[in-house]
Amino acid sequence: MFAVNNNLTTAMQGSAGAARMAGLKAIGVMKGTTDLVFYFKGVLHAWDIKVGADKLRPEQLEFIAKVKGQGGEGREIMSFEEFKMLVEEVINGK
Repeated sequence: MFAVNNNLTTAMQGSAGAARMAGLKAIGVMKGTTDLVFYFKGVLHAWDIKVGADKLRPEQLEFIAKVKGQGGEGREIMSFEEFKMLVEEVINGK
């Protein structure tokens, strides 16, 4: 499992932010990629962590749909407890 450093758009503003995002795009950072990518026993799991009222953006829904369309799993995670449960389910084959 690894985290995707894809949350910089709101952290940086102005020309410095635009330049940084252009650089990230040039090295392959893609809008809509989920926060966590977990590959286990031949299945790619794409998970995005949301807090409070935050919801998946259209780009994230599209990314998850593409993962699912190729046999993977994707979902939104709303709590640390849910995250732990999902990891356990994947590892134990539930």
